[in-house]
Amino acid sequence: MKLSAGGFFWYRNSEDYERIRLLSEDADSFFASYSLWLQAATNGFEEMGRTMQVIKVEVDIDDYLSWCHASRRSVNSKSRVAYANAKVFESLPSD
Repeated sequence: MKLSAGGFFWYRNSEDYERIRLLSEDADSFFASYSLWLQAATNGFEEMGRTMQVIKVEVDIDDYLSWCHASRRSVNSKSRVAYANAKVFESLPSD
């Protein structure tokens, strides 16, 4: 049986959210505050969970930024999705 899962990039707190927002090339697409993001993210996570297995990836911001640098990715929505999915893939059994 093949397991299909997706990662959901999850900020641990408002400081992490603001730090990434300030560093992101797509900062204009962010919610105005962490609390607005949290509400939308919670709803989005639940909605996605109805159609697929979604795993919340609580992000270590320094690890994410290092990953972006090492993989030559910009800090943006595409790299956030790729990072979350990579973390899920790393956590799956290897058989």
